[in-house]
Amino acid sequence: MPLECGSPATYEGMTVFFQTEREKQVPVEVTVRKLTGNAAKELGLCDRGLVKEGLAADLLVIDLEHFDPKENLADPRHAPQGLDYVLVGGEIAVDHGVHTHVNQGQILQAAQWQKMEGNEV
Repeated sequence: MPLECGSPATYEGMTVFFQTEREKQVPVEVTVRKLTGNAAKELGLCDRGLVKEGLAADLLVIDLEHFDPKENLADPRHAPQGLDYVLVGGEIAVDHGVHTHVNQGQILQAAQWQKMEGNEV
């Protein structure tokens, strides 16, 4: 695989995990909590991971009936089926499965999340 493609986990990690949990019959709510609230808490990101007033929230709208990660190890740069909308920083970044090229997100540096909870690396 060419290095510029990254690994399949780069592009498909969340969707494959979501599908794997569904196949194990883990309730959707539990899987979402693992991917969002639990992950944010583990990283000390106290203003993320939950849908709550005053918190930073990126949202996905998933059609569970048609969801398929479309995992493809030969070319991992493809969109999953059933991931209809993605909102980043309140802006629609994916609309009906089409990327809108909105650049609302931000990269958190270690120092930013350390200050949030007093964590140390």
